[in-house]
Amino acid sequence: MPSSVVQSTLLGPARIQRTRRKGSRLPAGAVCVSRPSRLGNMFAIERLPRHLFGEFGADPHRVYDITGRVPFRIEENIYPDRFIASVCAVRNYELHTGPFGSHEYDADTRAFIASIAGRDIACWCPLVVPGTNHPWPCHGNSILRWANNLPEDDFDEGADL
Repeated sequence: MPSSVVQSTLLGPARIQRTRRKGSRLPAGAVCVSRPSRLGNMFAIERLPRHLFGEFGADPHRVYDITGRVPFRIEENIYPDRFIASVCAVRNYELHTGPFGSHEYDADTRAFIASIAGRDIACWCPLVVPGTNHPWPCHGNSILRWANNLPEDDFDEGADL
C-alpha cells in the first residue's frame, strides 16, 4: 500500500504520515517518532470549547506539556486554530528538548537520533497544510533535521502562509 510521504530532500529521508487504514504498515526501516515513543513530542495540542474560548478565534486550541516539566498558564497558550498551535508545539519541542534545549535528551537518546540518519520517520501529524503544498508543522521534521544535519529551510514549516 502506498504511503503518504513528505520528502525532506530530493533523495533523502522523508516523514511518513501514519494511518489506521486496514492493511497499513510502517514501512521497513522507518522509525516511529509519535507518542509514546522515546522521541514523541511532549507538547500536545487540545481543542478548546468555542463557547468558553471563542474570543481567541473560531477554532481555539491550546498547547500543553504532558509531562508537567514546563509550567504554562492556560491564557498564554491559547491559539486561534490548530495550525498555529502546531507551530507553537513544534517550536516548544525544539526549545525544550532539542540539541540546545533546557531538557536536553540523555546520551542514549542523542545516540539513537544519530543512528536514524538516512532513515524515514513516521508520525500521526498531517503531511501538508490543507489546500497548499506547505508541510504541516511536526516535531518529526525537527528530528529529521537533527539526525541528518539538515538546515531548517529544508522543511520551511509555516513559512509564507
